[in-house]
Amino acid sequence: MPPPGTTARALVPALLVATGLVLRGAHYLGNRALWVDEANLALNVIGRDIAGLLRPLADDQAAPFGFLALAKIATTALGENEYALRLLPLLAGLASLPVFLALARRCVSPVAVPVALALFALAEPLVYYAAEFKQYSSDVFVSAGLWLAAARALGHPASRAGATGLGAMGALAVWLSHPAVFVLAGVGTALVADALGRHDRASVRRYCAAGVVWIMSFGAAYLLTIRPLADNATLLRSWDVKHGAFMPLPPASVGDLEWFAESFFELFEGFVGVSAAGLAGVAFLAGGAALLRKRREVLLLLLGPLLYGLAASGIQAYPLRGRLLLFMAPAVALLVAEGTAETRRALGGRSRAIVAGLAGLLLLGPVLDAMGVLFRGVEREEIRPVLEHVQRARSSAVGDAAGPVYVYYAAVPAFRFYAERYAFGPRDWVEGVESRGAWEGYRRDLERLRGRTRVWVVFSHVSTRDGVDERALFLDWLDGHGRRLDTVERPGSSAYLYDLSGTP
Repeated sequence: MPPPGTTARALVPALLVATGLVLRGAHYLGNRALWVDEANLALNVIGRDIAGLLRPLADDQAAPFGFLALAKIATTALGENEYALRLLPLLAGLASLPVFLALARRCVSPVAVPVALALFALAEPLVYYAAEFKQYSSDVFVSAGLWLAAARALGHPASRAGATGLGAMGALAVWLSHPAVFVLAGVGTALVADALGRHDRASVRRYCAAGVVWIMSFGAAYLLTIRPLADNATLLRSWDVKHGAFMPLPPASVGDLEWFAESFFELFEGFVGVSAAGLAGVAFLAGGAALLRKRREVLLLLLGPLLYGLAASGIQAYPLRGRLLLFMAPAVALLVAEGTAETRRALGGRSRAIVAGLAGLLLLGPVLDAMGVLFRGVEREEIRPVLEHVQRARSSAVGDAAGPVYVYYAAVPAFRFYAERYAFGPRDWVEGVESRGAWEGYRRDLERLRGRTRVWVVFSHVSTRDGVDERALFLDWLDGHGRRLDTVERPGSSAYLYDLSGTP
């Protein structure tokens, strides 16, 4: 008979992986509408051939060429729809679960494995980005795969075939994921340090040869696709202004020091929620201390990429906040989980209830998020039912009575993506101007609509910057100059029909 608990130890990881698969699949099948960032990237993909995706993307978009090329293949084969666009993020999200389980079993103690897997399977950003047409889910998958390959190599002489495979894997990774270069730098450092510690010069030479292959491949990717991003001042300034994404180097004020504290806790907020981020941070530090004592090579493997990423952020070469930090998710989950296991070891026989309570607090937020995905679904900017309502109403009108559709400037990308689906021709709609901070520009733009008996005004991704709700400003002007005839509102999107034929 198997030892007591063996079945449970095998069953729990399988159930957690299955739960992660169901959550990601449920979100994907929910098929929410594309929001503005997805729509902008989608328009680049469907409007170009694969070779054209090597050129800088329009609308300040950024994504690895490999990701874009695979998305192009998917839309060519399956149609230019949400399911095809989000297929690669979904597959990456699904595949990352068994890869992460294998990584956890090699990097942390057995007690920590189910906690790490639960965090990874349930984490809201990992579930969300598995059904978002952006590259962040594949960033996580690539990172986890590189870490797993390196973890398997630690402590063993590098064979020629193994080093060659690692070289090829890394060479491909930099075309699929921008932060893969940081993971490879950390992986290479850890593998060389491990080989030097074993006085294994042959392995050092082979890892260095693999590193040369990585550098050559990254150099080609940089020259062909990444360099224009580094030269895109608008994109970099946007990340700096909106997210404070560049590390202050050197820190010269109290505000600069606060950047480090905010960035540290941001690592955990998406995993466990804001309320438990402090607890997760303490567990993370405890897990790091445990690995520093017992398995320094694993700690270097997991944290090395973050250090290289911070260095790039400090010289303003790579913004390192928010979703651009998601590639570190596997390392974060592992270290937080190892911290809970370290608590159990430190407390000895009294630990079971305490550690269970600690794990419960860490997992409460993720469990609630998971229930929300399953029972409420995920909605962001649901412009599809809005456009369906508008077109149905316009179709029932006769001739010019259908009237034009005025599209608020931030709704334009999603409107363009869905225009053909809902039979909006080029002459059916008017693109609004962007005039943030200068309301007079919006007023002049709306004046073009005066005299119309039927005008639809469509909103999505409405700006509320500096406390100013632009939709409210628009509606105030429209209500003051016309009569509202119809309204359709959905999460993140809305449309209003006005009669603007009256005199002021």
